[in-house]
Amino acid sequence: MASTAAALSRALVAVMCAVLLHSSMAQQPAPGSHCSPHTQPPPAPAPAPAPPPPPTISLPPAPTPTPTPAPPPIDCRNLCVSDCDHNCTASYDAGLSQCQAQAAADFNDCYASCTSEKCPGKSCEHSGCGVGNCTCDNPNASNCCQECAFAASSIYTTCRSQYGGSYVYYCMLGCTSSCFKTCP
Repeated sequence: MASTAAALSRALVAVMCAVLLHSSMAQQPAPGSHCSPHTQPPPAPAPAPAPPPPPTISLPPAPTPTPTPAPPPIDCRNLCVSDCDHNCTASYDAGLSQCQAQAAADFNDCYASCTSEKCPGKSCEHSGCGVGNCTCDNPNASNCCQECAFAASSIYTTCRSQYGGSYVYYCMLGCTSSCFKTCP
């Protein structure tokens, strides 16, 4: 029996060696171990892979600016009529004022000349007669006033005829025609 036990013990040791040998055949010895004289130095480690390129950053597209709305179209008819009416009326009023100023200046020149001839001394100077008032106590001053008022009135009427009722009409025709040609 002792020989059977020794045989079994040897067989068990042989099986264990076979199992260990078989399992170690697939493994490489650990680095730095020099168990076998046939061991080659370990291969150089593989180079580390290159780092991936940085991610491409794409910015969102710039916002499209909101276009400025076009200004409303110009209403040339109303614009021209309004401007020309204002300009022609102002010109008419200025013309009449100029006629009145000219008539008053002509009256004053006429009255001064007349009274200097017809009034002895300075007797007509403070008579109270003048533009728009020819009733005064001095008959010479009153007579000069009436003569000069008539002359000034005639000059005023001639001047005013340039600015008659048709003045604004013809001014408007010319002004609007010119305005329509240049209106955008």
